[in-house]
Amino acid sequence: TALEVALVAGVLAHRCGSSFAFLTAGTVGAYAAFTLAVTQCGDLWTWGKGDDGALGLNAREHRLSPARVGGRETFGARVVQAAGGSCKNGASGSFHSACVTEDGSLWTW
Repeated sequence: TALEVALVAGVLAHRCGSSFAFLTAGTVGAYAAFTLAVTQCGDLWTWGKGDDGALGLNAREHRLSPARVGGRETFGARVVQAAGGSCKNGASGSFHSACVTEDGSLWTW
């Protein structure tokens, strides 16, 4: 929603500088249950339903506000794309997320 994007914009402007105040989300992948946002800084933020660890925060709790998953220090390079979705496959759980870094690495959870 617009409120969520505005909230993320405020947090990222604070963390990444005022130049990111107006255009902070390079990519926002929205799914009905949770949202993934990649900033121009290359950081990955998530919020929404934490079922099956879909938020990438090593927890299953739901988050109403954005939480930083990580950036260069976590993934070894800037995150450039992220996506999430649902897959009913029994043992593997139902919610999954992925991101791609600028060096081409694919991370999934």
